Amino acid sequence: MSIDYKENDYLWIKELLLYPQTLKKNLNFFQDTSQIEIPEDPIEKVIFQDKAKEAIRKIAQNKGHILMVGRPGTGKSLLANMFQNVLDKSLGDYLRPKESIISYPGKDQNHIRIAYEDPKTLDLLLEKIYQDIESAKENVDQFTLSDQIKSVNRVMKALLWATGISAVFGIFFPPAFIATSLTGIGSIFLFIQQNNHKAQEKIQREAHGGKQNSVKHLVDMIPEVLYDPRKDKDLMARVSEPDSRNMKGGFRHDPYQSGHLQTPAYKRAYLGAHAKAPVIYIDELKTLIKSGYMADLLEIMQNKEFFLEGGKNTGSGAADKSEDPLRAKNIIVACCNHDTLEYLQQEGDGAFLSRIEDKGEIIQMESASPENRKNIRQVVQYIKQEIEALGQEFKEVWGEVIEKEGYEGVRRRNEFLLGKNLPSSYTLHEREFSKGAVLEIIKELRCRSSDSKFSCILRPINGIIKTAEFEAIFDNSSLVESVHVQKALTKHLSLEGSMAREMSKHKTDLKK
Repeated sequence: MSIDYKENDYLWIKELLLYPQTLKKNLNFFQDTSQIEIPEDPIEKVIFQDKAKEAIRKIAQNKGHILMVGRPGTGKSLLANMFQNVLDKSLGDYLRPKESIISYPGKDQNHIRIAYEDPKTLDLLLEKIYQDIESAKENVDQFTLSDQIKSVNRVMKALLWATGISAVFGIFFPPAFIATSLTGIGSIFLFIQQNNHKAQEKIQREAHGGKQNSVKHLVDMIPEVLYDPRKDKDLMARVSEPDSRNMKGGFRHDPYQSGHLQTPAYKRAYLGAHAKAPVIYIDELKTLIKSGYMADLLEIMQNKEFFLEGGKNTGSGAADKSEDPLRAKNIIVACCNHDTLEYLQQEGDGAFLSRIEDKGEIIQMESASPENRKNIRQVVQYIKQEIEALGQEFKEVWGEVIEKEGYEGVRRRNEFLLGKNLPSSYTLHEREFSKGAVLEIIKELRCRSSDSKFSCILRPINGIIKTAEFEAIFDNSSLVESVHVQKALTKHLSLEGSMAREMSKHKTDLKK
């Protein structure tokens, strides 16, 4: 009689039978999660992905590019955020932009010039320009006829003197009175002319009162600040759908294109992530492939600069362009799944992957991790992190209610939300996990993988942890116990598990 089982099979069965006791022994280092400390190093908050964390540290030191490949829920986005935190604490002062980016008119109406300047120096320069333009606006020459009035006055005085002298001569020589009458009439005429000039001067001054010089041509020459580093604190720009507009920038549409009301091209320019962010995070490379931006990205990664262009359409701003290049010394952090990686290997003979490997590394995210003491401790640490995150959520959502109404107001409002009475001692705050509750989570992680490993797809586990927390809160339990996790597991069955349970129930009903 042949024996199908081998010696290793018996050892495996024995290990499986002893698994609960072995797991309890591995959890002897704590009683509940209140005794667990979360590491200060942000990268160590990511669990299981040891190879990825080691690569992240090396790349952060060399300021290289990163491509993380793995299934959804393995921690790619979390690692990207941790990478930003590490860079910010280590090299943030040197990576963060320090110069403002300004634009001003170029060689014609469709071209602009780009310059980099210290923000404080630029503030003083712009303030001086605005003051000079304001002074020019108010410096309106006052209307005057003083020169004409003075010349008339001089002639009138000369005639008056001639009138007086001729009158004196007329006493002794009567024909001189003829000159007296002529000069008198002339002086009267000039007096009338002088009054007319004064009246005209007064009328013109009143008509032009409060008017200012037109300085639009000067305003149109003031440099435009496209980017001020003092207003941007984040090192990383998150781009969900990369394209030329949000990555490179461009020129806005001008609704006033005629009648001398058009906006200059340099005032319609705007910048994208390449010019402003030291680190660019592309959450899903598949969107970059669909948008057709891959060729532009490869060129910028190679040259570390680009020219600002209007666009490919025929609308306003399509012909606009910068005469000077913009700097683009970006660190690219990208994520994708395995199907996208296959496409990247074929696209352009793997040009994008070669750019990544030249200045960085391609990181393979693990889908499963061995079950050992180190990883068991990491699971407990991860549960503790989720507990603290839930506590922070409670503070953000209910903090104002607690401050104004106390926990009594929280209990009363939760009774209305849940549709049932709650105990008078009910308080809405996070609960720590007991050892038994942690054990249930660890068993679930093992069940979701195979070959004595933990599943590294943690996103579904987050929902189980939160649901177990609420089960404990509704029971007003001081700790999250194993029974609360078991209830949460029944509510968070996977799609395959739900279908299997439904099929099993259907077969049982058919047998009946």
